[in-house]
Amino acid sequence: MQGWTSPDSDCWRCCLASLTGRHPTELLEAEPFDLEEQNRHLARWGRVLVPVWAHGTWAESYPAGRWIALLGRGRELHAVLAERSEVILNPAFRDGRPGHLWPDDFAYVGNDSWPLGFVLEEV
Repeated sequence: MQGWTSPDSDCWRCCLASLTGRHPTELLEAEPFDLEEQNRHLARWGRVLVPVWAHGTWAESYPAGRWIALLGRGRELHAVLAERSEVILNPAFRDGRPGHLWPDDFAYVGNDSWPLGFVLEEV
């Protein structure tokens, strides 16, 4: 997997590019929550984003495999690439800064109408 990082760029597109194998500039600058627009664009590569919702325990909520987790407070969102509960790529840092996902890190904690993040599936 090519992991895209850019402290000066768009963390969402870097995570999505890392999952799709595309260059970040090939992907939309659309909001993560504009699923209709995102999925219309991703359909050209046979992919679709599916929200990951909190359910059961935190451990049960983390999807198997790689996914984009949405972190943040208030209106500020930050996307990282995760595998289960581990951050495998944080695009804000050139070294990708791996780490652990903690429940309080999720944007969902401040707004439970938001998903924990998204998985990328084939259509």
